[in-house]
Amino acid sequence: SISQIERLLRDGQRGTIVDKTRALMVLYLTQPSMSAPQVQGLIDVLQASNGDVSGMQYLQHLSSIRNMTAPTLVPAPGAPGAAAPGPTAAALVGGALGNLGDRLRQGGQGLLAAGMQGLKNVLSSRKESVVCQILASLMDQKPISTTDNYIYLDPKAANGEAAPRIRMPFQRSFAFMVGGGSYAEMQSVQD
Repeated sequence: SISQIERLLRDGQRGTIVDKTRALMVLYLTQPSMSAPQVQGLIDVLQASNGDVSGMQYLQHLSSIRNMTAPTLVPAPGAPGAAAPGPTAAALVGGALGNLGDRLRQGGQGLLAAGMQGLKNVLSSRKESVVCQILASLMDQKPISTTDNYIYLDPKAANGEAAPRIRMPFQRSFAFMVGGGSYAEMQSVQD
């Protein structure tokens, strides 16, 4: 297939330059066993055809990065647990992802434990929020120091008249919070 790509790159009648570049990139990605001189020869042929080689240079750069990290993932030859010589790219990637997965899992367990502890601190406290205390006081018509200065408006009273407070508790209410509130406060108000 390398010789076919080389013939395709040299043939001026078949395909566009973009198609030839794409074919070379696909070959490079699917044939990682190609030697560096073979790859460079194909790149030179593409460049002689006025093709853009920046994509191939980028792929080579990514491949060199992958190859730099590969030796740390594979045990040294002769070391206990060393595999047969010449591990495949899939084995290298699988080993890297496995190690990364282990590290993420260990870190995630610590974060989850810390998050659950924080959640227990929030949920275990049965202290009623300030908005719930105020709302309960207003709904039950029980004065507390916080609600003493709240204005009582009766929609049935004539304009400008001060209406006496009704001592029956209210059944429904609307709560508006200026500046917003938390989800926990919203849930406690709904309850």
